[in-house]
Amino acid sequence: MGVSLSYWATSRVPDTVASAIKAEAARVNATRDWWCEPLVFFDWPETGSNLAGDTKPLFAGLYGRPGNYVEVDHDDNQFMAGRDFQFIIDQLCNWSRDYGVSWRLSFADADLGVIENGRANPSAFYAGLNAGEPPGTATSGSPSESVALMVAEMFNSEHRPATAEAADRIAEEISRKYASRKLPKKP
Repeated sequence: MGVSLSYWATSRVPDTVASAIKAEAARVNATRDWWCEPLVFFDWPETGSNLAGDTKPLFAGLYGRPGNYVEVDHDDNQFMAGRDFQFIIDQLCNWSRDYGVSWRLSFADADLGVIENGRANPSAFYAGLNAGEPPGTATSGSPSESVALMVAEMFNSEHRPATAEAADRIAEEISRKYASRKLPKKP
């Protein structure tokens, strides 16, 4: 169980565009070493969109099967989740730019804003998350405040690399440390 980053087109997109984005997502999923879950698209009628998805970017403290759980270090989990979270947002921005799709985002059922014309056009809430700082717009003790703090923590992990290359090295080390998180592929 865990919280999810949800994303959906704000209006119906042509079936050819939906198919192209899903095909690109499949290619990305096949090549990226996702921390917890990959990009996942599915039918989600409640959004009113024909292109919607949801990804759990972090583990709820552990993973595995009953009797064989592995505890995940909090800082490792936050760092890796933050990388996937940002990657997904960047990918949605690319698809917005390339295909003219506007996306609505939510995390743990809290609104994160919209991506339009290839750029995040976020609410003040999302702008605070993007800066890695808890936003000042949430009411103290509100669900939005707890979500803001949770996401801000992903971007303020103890692993604070100075360069993209250093971040990649840290991610590779963490990925190897928790290699058992990858379920064997079905034949």
